[in-house]
Amino acid sequence: MYGQEDTTLVRAIDNITKQLIVFPQEKIYLQTDKPYYITGENIFFRAFLLDALTNKQESSSRYVYVELISRADSVVKRVKIRPDSLNLFYGAIPLPEKLKQGVYQIRAYTRYMQNQDESSFFSKQVRIGDPQILNTNRHCENCEERSSRSNPVEIINFDVTFYPEGGQLITGQTSNVAFKALSANGSSLDITGEVIDPKGDTVAVFMPVHDGMGEFFIRPLLNEHYQAVCHYGNRTLRFDLPDARPDAVALQAIIRSYKLQIAVNKSELVSVPDLYLIIHSRGMVVYAGALDPAKEYITFDTAVFPSGVSHILLLTKDLQIVSERLVFLLNNDQAVASFQTQKNSYKKEIMFRHRFN
Repeated sequence: MYGQEDTTLVRAIDNITKQLIVFPQEKIYLQTDKPYYITGENIFFRAFLLDALTNKQESSSRYVYVELISRADSVVKRVKIRPDSLNLFYGAIPLPEKLKQGVYQIRAYTRYMQNQDESSFFSKQVRIGDPQILNTNRHCENCEERSSRSNPVEIINFDVTFYPEGGQLITGQTSNVAFKALSANGSSLDITGEVIDPKGDTVAVFMPVHDGMGEFFIRPLLNEHYQAVCHYGNRTLRFDLPDARPDAVALQAIIRSYKLQIAVNKSELVSVPDLYLIIHSRGMVVYAGALDPAKEYITFDTAVFPSGVSHILLLTKDLQIVSERLVFLLNNDQAVASFQTQKNSYKKEIMFRHRFN
């Protein structure tokens, strides 16, 4: 569906379409047989190579490269696989018996993907253990238990990143801020914390809801700087929140009761030029229209969007991006698997084992 047609919208849609034609994108996903391995085993995997626009199987690339990378960012193993007669990619990474135990990264890509940055590569972490070290550790289970009771949470360094909705905090306006907490080795942490103003007063408290991620609301005041005081175990660190701007404009998106509501968050004293809204999913434009400043928000039925991530863009007349927002939607457009057994009922099969002396 399209809104008001004018030169700005036509140019924007034309640019997105050209991007799809000139630079088609590939996506890759790697499914491994298990999350944990020991040295000497094989990491069996299957790679799913898809066209990013249609999410259908892609067959342009002749090879998929899969790498095992250490914490020092060095490639330990690399395999190069070709598709079979059904254009399916699968293979295995043999783990050397002398491989050092630890957390490794598996990365998968094609040569075509290397034309862009590594954000299109597939990446996941796997834990690889050494059986000799594991056996040694078992002999000291009791001492480890006693140590963990006396010190239940290890003192570690961590980092917390804050993401204001729409990309900006706006002076005098309530904004939603998401956060993500990671340990020094990249794993998620369930921290707790509070936001304090320059006087030391608490203006917001927060805690994660999933894998170290969560959100809170804050209404920053003019010329005031805010900090987040974050706690994990007996470790407390402070992080600066992004500074609020009085002239900023930010998109807000709320999904409620199968409706997507989009609004523009800005100060009432700020006048903005003509703005345009474009929503696309995987490069397919779903909506394009001029923004009506008289409307508080725009409402869409979520069923009009394909499942997946939709990208919302707020543009000026010269196609400059003012704000952007990503939303994830899941609709009833997924593939449905079905199967049929050879017969309706089965009897228990009794196995007899004879022992001969």
